[in-house]
Amino acid sequence: MVSRSHWHKEANSLLSCLHSICRLLYLIDRDSYFFCPVVTNTHTVFTPKLTMSDIRVFFLVACFGSVGAVSRYSISLLTTNWFGQHFAIGTLVVNIIGCFCLGLLGEIGEHLVPVELRTALAAGLLGALTTFSTFGHETFRYLDKGDWWLAAANVSANLVLGLFAVWLGMQLANWSFA
Repeated sequence: MVSRSHWHKEANSLLSCLHSICRLLYLIDRDSYFFCPVVTNTHTVFTPKLTMSDIRVFFLVACFGSVGAVSRYSISLLTTNWFGQHFAIGTLVVNIIGCFCLGLLGEIGEHLVPVELRTALAAGLLGALTTFSTFGHETFRYLDKGDWWLAAANVSANLVLGLFAVWLGMQLANWSFA
């Protein structure tokens, strides 16, 4: 059984690491928007300097992120049921949908969507929906198994179709609001 002092030691290590990261952020950008240094007698403490608007955006990103993550999982399940597991079609589909939506949002967003909602949709919903890490992992698994053609097809399809989807979303936005 893990002792209470062990957990206390681990928590202190985690806080120390977080403090070091905050110090580094402050040293990189002394006008940091997110952290404000407060000097005490023994050390410098970094406290968050967030406005209510910032907190609202974080909340919206989290809410839309959960919708995006559940959507990605659902789409992956559906595509696996429809097409099987031979090719990473689920990842390809969510990445293409995300690219199209981001292209569309990028073009119409400045005119129709408030910046807080646009940030929540892009970083939360579309960030959680799309997945570069899964794409990388699946491609590496193909390479590891010696399926060079599947790896090349996965990379090509994600890149070419993703860029095409962004372009298509931008064109649709420009055509709709021209």
